Amino acid sequence: MDEKDALKTLGGYDPMNTVYLKGLPTSQVDMVPLYANEIKRYMNFCNPNEMKIHADGSKVFIQFKDMSGKMKSSNSHMEYIPGKVNIAVFKSIKVRMISNALTIKCYR
Repeated sequence: MDEKDALKTLGGYDPMNTVYLKGLPTSQVDMVPLYANEIKRYMNFCNPNEMKIHADGSKVFIQFKDMSGKMKSSNSHMEYIPGKVNIAVFKSIKVRMISNALTIKCYR
């Protein structure tokens, strides 16, 4: 996956500070704020105050603060320095590689 594909997959969010979860039923998109605490508990290796969780379609984006402590807005991906992947992104990917997928019980 090249940079252009990464940006498209992440909806324009900075790939150095953003991960996504897929498979959210479209009927649950408006309920993401209710699921935020459960997602943060699953990602217990990160400071919950440094995460911003939001949805777009069937994807849930988890955005982490950058090295300066700021959340980057969309289309700010041109500002990152190659090789400066947020440690929370790295840990998220490693957890996904070694453990089962996150499963959340959906509200009706």
